[in-house]
Amino acid sequence: MVIDLPSLEEIKQRVHQEVAGMRNDYMRLLNPTPYKVYPPKKCKPLILQIQVSVTDDLYNFVHELWLKEAPIPDLSNDEKTEKLS
Repeated sequence: MVIDLPSLEEIKQRVHQEVAGMRNDYMRLLNPTPYKVYPPKKCKPLILQIQVSVTDDLYNFVHELWLKEAPIPDLSNDEKTEKLS
């Protein structure tokens, strides 16, 4: 089956609509409520197949890399914090 994909602008509009509809407690930068996602039961065999374990060294390397590269929002600006909470 082949379908036409929406334009990039249409995709962006859809994402903005979906994000605008999310609860504020999910979107706040400081102490957000975890957004839980539960996969369908029929996906469980596939999930079990793709689960892998990693060595401590690899986990620590990726974790350190993430800490170095992950953007940390500036919460010192009260105006930004008020809008997001």
